[in-house]
Amino acid sequence: MNNEHSKHVCHECIGDQFLASEVKVQYAPTPCAYCGETREAIVLESLAERAHDVLQEHFELTPDYPDEAYEYMEASEGRWERRGEVAKFMIAEIAGLDEEVADDVTALLSDRYGGHWAIREGGEDIYGDDAQYEARGPNDVGFRYTWAEFRREVRFRSRFFSTESEEMLRFIFGDLSAHTAINDRPVIREISPGHPEASVWRARAALSTEELKAILESPASELSSPPSRLAKPGRMNAQGIPVFYGAMDPRTCVSEVRAPVGAHVVIGRFDLLRSVRLLVLDALSNIYAGGSYFDPKYSEQEGRIEFFRHLVSEISRPVMPQEEALEYLPTQAVAEYLAHKVDPRIDGIIFHSSQTGGDGHNVVLFNHARGVEPHHLPEGTSVEILLPRKGLDDSDDWIGGILITETVPTNPTEEGSATGNVEGRRSPIRILVEDDSEETENEGERTLKLDIESLEVMVMKGVAYSTTELSVSRHRQTQEERNAFNQRFTNMDF
Repeated sequence: MNNEHSKHVCHECIGDQFLASEVKVQYAPTPCAYCGETREAIVLESLAERAHDVLQEHFELTPDYPDEAYEYMEASEGRWERRGEVAKFMIAEIAGLDEEVADDVTALLSDRYGGHWAIREGGEDIYGDDAQYEARGPNDVGFRYTWAEFRREVRFRSRFFSTESEEMLRFIFGDLSAHTAINDRPVIREISPGHPEASVWRARAALSTEELKAILESPASELSSPPSRLAKPGRMNAQGIPVFYGAMDPRTCVSEVRAPVGAHVVIGRFDLLRSVRLLVLDALSNIYAGGSYFDPKYSEQEGRIEFFRHLVSEISRPVMPQEEALEYLPTQAVAEYLAHKVDPRIDGIIFHSSQTGGDGHNVVLFNHARGVEPHHLPEGTSVEILLPRKGLDDSDDWIGGILITETVPTNPTEEGSATGNVEGRRSPIRILVEDDSEETENEGERTLKLDIESLEVMVMKGVAYSTTELSVSRHRQTQEERNAFNQRFTNMDF
């Protein structure tokens, strides 16, 4: 048989599909030293070098002694075992080799990188029978650096979405449609009318009786996203660019409003009129790399996946009111990128609610997908709202429900009045509105329709907070004591 250096391994004897395909394309047919067939084959020495590069990049040699507190305890009880998997078996696993091929690859690597030379120098044969390896953690340094640069760009250098910002986000997100989460969940979920999740809840707080009546009089308009001239900046939108913020359930919806005690909160369910494509941040933080260690893009993909977990936390984290102006700029730019630069276009995002401790999910529909179908009334219709009365003991308790009566003309001539998403916020008794062509044009495709029967009003009786208690300790010292401590710290040998 040929010596080890001249042996060839055909692509059929390599289980890793990426590496096998590479061999099939790049090498000529040669008799395989292991199966005897003449197929495209790689010389064993080259295969060993590829395996070595992968092992050193993605795995690390574990210590041959206890190095963790729990390991010292196990060692004292005679139970300690070295972490990881034997080099030969690790190579066989990542390249898909049978035992004979793996033995020959490991022997070649031991001669070149370990063996007698390493042992003579007081080290360990890194490919010896006792050498064991475990996977390194993903390296997302490049992505974190790019994200930090992107944040600085949009916060302090170029407030508008720039070419540099777009390139950074393209590097960070990659091909979103190609990502798959655990259990084969898609990162981008398409939801169509009739689907169990084809509804979004939205709420609005009323701080006065007049405001409550205005919302109930024209709920489709008052509960939808505001017109451009009234749109305030938010986590996913810049000022003047309205989006539809909602939630997947009523409880989360009410929590996000953050209404004060004593306020009324009107909530309603909006149903989808068309299919939408939503980026699911929860799935984005649980995608897996798959693929092959031999693929040069594997390291980048692993780093991207690790960074996504950080990014999802960054997007979903609570922001203090005084910090919103600057802290929302990066997420606003991310939303603009997802809405306009991803193909096929994304209509919105589903993400954890910080107001519910991450239990609930929020939904944001971007500007182009925020349109709500108006609630049409015949011209001349009058709306009467009868509110319940308070208890006789002057408490905040309300007796009865809310009655809304729509009185239409006996012989209506046209259905010209729409209490829908046309003019935006109006006075309590005004129903007929002038058409705002600019606002209608900017409203986007009509995606949602309010289910009038779903309307509910909640009176805020109290707010419960979930907290973490932190102890507070205070210590007093003299300046002399402080100087002495600083001196000892300075003299410490690190």
